[in-house]
Amino acid sequence: MTRGLDSSIVSAIESGTYAPIFLIAAEFEDSQGVSDALYLWTGMGSLTYDSNEYVGTGTLLTIDGLQEILEVVSRGLTVTLDGIGVSTVNSEGDSILDLAYRTEYQNRPFTLLFGLINISTRALVGTPEIWFSGLMDVMTPEEDGETATVSLTVENALVALEKPISTTYTAEDQKEKYAGDTFFDQVTELQNMEIELE
Repeated sequence: MTRGLDSSIVSAIESGTYAPIFLIAAEFEDSQGVSDALYLWTGMGSLTYDSNEYVGTGTLLTIDGLQEILEVVSRGLTVTLDGIGVSTVNSEGDSILDLAYRTEYQNRPFTLLFGLINISTRALVGTPEIWFSGLMDVMTPEEDGETATVSLTVENALVALEKPISTTYTAEDQKEKYAGDTFFDQVTELQNMEIELE
């Protein structure tokens, strides 16, 4: 089953001359509230896709939790960068751990794409397909002084279906949403009203 993959990707898989890759787009936010996306891919060097430059992580990036399921349920995943250096990564002297602790990330968009590259030319084949999209949940950084590991759990967008609905059909709730609305004002009286039928 092709799952709607780009036809050029299907042909490349059948030819056996291409390597599978994953691309990650994590939309972080800096301290001023400006979007500051992080783009990573599971190869070496840089890779440009959709006008964004993806940084190669090689074998340092692992993705756990990808599952093929038939039910409509929420399944998250965990992305881990393992053994990365703790040296500074920007002109302000921040390390990757500094950014992990300070950057706004919870409930920000996360997308995982699957694609193929030509082994000899390192060119992308066709258009990468979205394999997972959701919201970032919990980031867990650890370090030993020389290297660091950063794990990020991501919740599927379907997790919203599992959250209980906290609003009720009362006059109070209606007025919180729409001040001055009297639509539910008579609901309480109707609950105990006796209606005589002739």
